[in-house]
Amino acid sequence: MKHLLLSAGLVSLAACTQGGTSDMMEAENLATVKQIYADFESGKIDEFIAALAPAIVWNEAENNLYAPDSPYIGVEAIMGGVFAPLAQDWEYFSVEPGSFMSDGDQVAMFGRYKAKYNTSGKTMNPQVVHLWTLQDGKVTAFQQHMDTLAQKEAMMQEAVIAE
Repeated sequence: MKHLLLSAGLVSLAACTQGGTSDMMEAENLATVKQIYADFESGKIDEFIAALAPAIVWNEAENNLYAPDSPYIGVEAIMGGVFAPLAQDWEYFSVEPGSFMSDGDQVAMFGRYKAKYNTSGKTMNPQVVHLWTLQDGKVTAFQQHMDTLAQKEAMMQEAVIAE
């Protein structure tokens, strides 16, 4: 009987320890993602890149201007396929984080983009959701969800009517 109680106690202790580790991992993942936004806002690109796993899988939202080559695999592909064109196409482009949710190895950010398209001079402020997947403190996957109609409307030139 003592053996059975000891075994049950060890199983309970193991479950508590694993839960504590899981909670700690979630907190670390959330802190990592929040730091990514802080680094992005501050222009600390090297720190942003350092948070990404070398073989990260980056998915832009369907119908996004930068989605045709999605998913981007690896940091070089992301920088060349997403961030370099963003810097070229938009006068300014920022992410305004709102709330965060974490669950195990995933963290979601609910926020907005604030941007002005160079060619049209129009701005956008669409809702966005970013889903980050982390492993061992590094981002292994990213999925963007956004209002792509707002992006397309910001890019559209006003029709000029000839008289």
